Amino acid sequence: MKKFKYKKNELNEVLDKVIELNGDLTNLNDRERKIYYYYMCDKIGLDPETRPFGYFNLDGKVILYATKACSDQLRYKHGISTKNLEVYFHNNIVYCKATIVDKEGREETAIGAEILENDGKLNVADKIMKAETKAKRRATLSMFAIGMLDETEIYSIQNKNYESNNGSNPVFSNKTDKIDENHNLPKSENQKNEILKEKINIRDEDLEKFKSLPENLKEKIKEANISQEEAIYICKKNNWSERAIIIALDKLIQNIKINRLPDEVKNLVKSLQMIRGDLVRICEGNKWDSNLIKSELIKIFKRTYGVEPTDEMLKFEPEKFKDEVKKLIESKQRG
Repeated sequence: MKKFKYKKNELNEVLDKVIELNGDLTNLNDRERKIYYYYMCDKIGLDPETRPFGYFNLDGKVILYATKACSDQLRYKHGISTKNLEVYFHNNIVYCKATIVDKEGREETAIGAEILENDGKLNVADKIMKAETKAKRRATLSMFAIGMLDETEIYSIQNKNYESNNGSNPVFSNKTDKIDENHNLPKSENQKNEILKEKINIRDEDLEKFKSLPENLKEKIKEANISQEEAIYICKKNNWSERAIIIALDKLIQNIKINRLPDEVKNLVKSLQMIRGDLVRICEGNKWDSNLIKSELIKIFKRTYGVEPTDEMLKFEPEKFKDEVKKLIESKQRG
C-alpha cells in the first residue's frame, strides 16, 4: 500500500492552523485533515491503517480522539503491562487507579471513574471493569503525552449529551432539540418545522448556502430523512464545514440503523456493555445484516462469558436478560 506523502511546508501550514484554532479541525479540508492525522501517527509511531484516531464533534469543534487501537498498539509496541490496580468507592462513584509500566521501567498512573446509579439493578462489576479500562487507557495516553480524549471518554460524553443508547439524534445536544424515533420533532414543539426554523434563526443567506451544498451532502441529508430546517441546523452547528457535516450526518444515519436492529441484537449489545464505535464497526463490517451481526455478537458473548445465550434469553427485556446471563453462568460454575 502506498504511503501517504506530504511536504514539510504543507505540514507546517496545517500545524499553524490547528494551533491557531486551539485544536479545532472543523475548517481543515480533507487533505489537511489527512496530513494532520498521519502526522499524529508518525509522531508516536502508530499505523494509520488501523484507525488509531477518530473524529468527534465536541460542542461545535471537530477534534481527534484516541480509539482502542491507539492504546492497544502503544501497549504492544512498548511492552506496557499493568503494575498495580486499586479500586475504591466514594458516594455513588467507583474509582479505579491504574499504574502501568513499560519495558524500560517507566511508570505512569491514571484514574478512571464510573457513576453508580441508585436503581437497584446495577451490575457493579461492569462499572468496575469500565473504570479499569478508562484508567489503563488514560495512563497509556498520558505516558506518551497524547493530550486527547480516549474512546471510552467519548462514549461517556455521548451518553450524557446525546442519549445515544436510546437512539436519539447525536447532533442535537439539548433534550428539547431531540428528534424522536420516527425522526419527528417532539410533540412539545408541535412537530412543526416553523418552530425549529424560528429557534435557529434561519436567514436568507442560510437558505442560499443550503441550496449550494454539493450533491453528496444532499444525498446524505436525504438518506438521514430529515427536514430542510433540521439539516440547516446541523450545517450551522458545524460551521458549514462539509467534512464536519458529513460526520454528523453519518452518526445520525448510524443511530437510525442501530435503533432499527432487532431487540435480541440490542440485548446482546447491552449485555456486552459494547461501546458505540465497536458496534458500528461490527454492523458496517457485516453490511448491517442483522443475522450476521447477531452471529458475531454471540461469538463475542461466548468469549466474554464462557456460555452461549439461548434463544429464549435473547427475547427477554434487557434487565431480565442480565439476570438470565447471571443464572446461566452460576449454573455452569456449579456444574
